[in-house]
Amino acid sequence: LQVYVGRENIHHRLLEYLGGDSTKPLLLSGGSGTGKSSILAKLHQGWREDHPDDFLLPHFVGASPSSTDIRLTLRRICLALREGFNLTETPKGEAGQADGASKPVPREVPEELERLKSAFQEFLKAVPEGKRAVLIIDAVNQFSELGASHEMAWLPDSLPPWVKVVVSCIEEPGKEQVALSALRKRSTPEL
Repeated sequence: LQVYVGRENIHHRLLEYLGGDSTKPLLLSGGSGTGKSSILAKLHQGWREDHPDDFLLPHFVGASPSSTDIRLTLRRICLALREGFNLTETPKGEAGQADGASKPVPREVPEELERLKSAFQEFLKAVPEGKRAVLIIDAVNQFSELGASHEMAWLPDSLPPWVKVVVSCIEEPGKEQVALSALRKRSTPEL
């Protein structure tokens, strides 16, 4: 961000998305080195300063070795959402029914990837109305292909209007772009 310059139009459109009532994730695409990560870092910085009460979580895929693991990423996000919104559940008794005598406990964050994909979507739905949650996930194309992360099935098609998810993905003409193709097939709004 020390040398961040311009891109006011894109930045303004990202701010409109975060402040609006869209129920879809938003895709930021562009070629390698065009500044997608910088734009998202600037968005994070500005939104955090202007909206200090919002839940804001950035994830820059490739920033560390573990950041490319979709299972660890979804687990990290679920744990942060659970803590940020005090998401709880009532323990189930032996027959699988909620035990009315039990006190709520922190909502379970599974370890297994398939369960995490569902849990991630449920955690986003559990964000209380009147609160705003903003997730910024840069470079989804850099997730490890293990767990079919590039198929983008882990990302919900529909979100509560107070939950915003911005993802970025590289676009390189002439190269197969599984994540980008999957997002476009789903008609994800794109900048």
